[in-house]
Amino acid sequence: MKGEGYSPWVASLLILPALVGLVLVFFVPLGEMFARSVADPANYVKAVTSAPNIRSFVYTLWLVAVIALLTVVVAYHWAWLMSRASGWRLGALLFLVLVPFWSNLLVRVFSWTILLRDQGPVNNFLAMVLGGLRFELMGNSLGTIIGATQICLPFAVFPIYTSMKRIDRNLLLASNSMAASGFFFFRKVYLPLTVPGVVAATVFTVVLSVGFFITPSLLGDPFQLMVSQVILVQTTEMLDYGQASAMSVLLLLVTFVFLGVAGLFFPVFRELGLEEDKRVR
Repeated sequence: MKGEGYSPWVASLLILPALVGLVLVFFVPLGEMFARSVADPANYVKAVTSAPNIRSFVYTLWLVAVIALLTVVVAYHWAWLMSRASGWRLGALLFLVLVPFWSNLLVRVFSWTILLRDQGPVNNFLAMVLGGLRFELMGNSLGTIIGATQICLPFAVFPIYTSMKRIDRNLLLASNSMAASGFFFFRKVYLPLTVPGVVAATVFTVVLSVGFFITPSLLGDPFQLMVSQVILVQTTEMLDYGQASAMSVLLLLVTFVFLGVAGLFFPVFRELGLEEDKRVR
């Protein structure tokens, strides 16, 4: 009907406050950080040549890769269970995924310090099962991986679940009619159709985990720092804001390169809802 909806000018005015807020709280500080980093070219030279900084970048990338791999593997199985469930079972699985969103991140990480400590419930259970054998589950990279995986898991489940729900169930019936094994169907049909969701889940996990600070600070190795922790040391103890800004820009650049490569080879932005799906008309 003519006259329904808002004109483009009215819609622009409605989003104007959000745009102003985004500029003030994100783009302005980002611009100041970039200007501070390029004020002295030595900031970037030191950021990429200093041995501690190089170790921090390598450790961060390795840790993010492990977290992404573990998160996607767990999320894939969970999403598959959700795609096969219905009724109250689906509701229960969704509830377990959404519960972490209802609690503060700091509270969740502190909860892991209780669960993973030497005399905590997890180690007590392992000691009971393994005849008194206990493990160091925190204060090392393993603690960071466990905590970060739990935090990233909800963000990885839903893109994969969306891809699985798009798969036509008649494909399974067709494969069964042709006497194809379950493994063959998974490898040739099911897995390729869920690859975009897997890539989107990986992007979510990498973008989230590359800047983690609280989780490695409370659960990780105090002698093996991620880039975010090194940046904090440089700003609060060394007062070297130029190098901290340079490392922040480099970390942001690494994230953008990863997003660009992922978007170049896979329709990841469509899975994230940032691009129109041209197949739906």
